[in-house]
Amino acid sequence: DLGEGPWTFDDLDYGSHMLISVPSPKGGVLVIADESILYYSPGRKAQCALAMKPTRISCYCRVDDDGHRYLLADSEGALYVLILFG
Repeated sequence: DLGEGPWTFDDLDYGSHMLISVPSPKGGVLVIADESILYYSPGRKAQCALAMKPTRISCYCRVDDDGHRYLLADSEGALYVLILFG
C-alpha cells in the first residue's frame, strides 16, 4: 500500500519498464530499469545499481508470500534473485 496519492517520482531511470507490487506487510513497489532497481514504500526509497551488465528484466515471480524475495529473468535467459532486507 503506497498510501494516499498523488505520487510523483522525479528521479526515475529513463530505462524503467516494469513495476512490481510488493505485498503487505512490507508494501510498496519495485521499479525495474535496465541499470537499476528502485524500491518505494510510504516514507521510504531505496535504490540499487545492478552489479551486472545492463540488461532488460523480462519477467518475475514472487518467491515467498511476504514479498521479501523475487526471482527475475532477463531477455537472455539469465536468472537473478532479488532480496529485500529491512
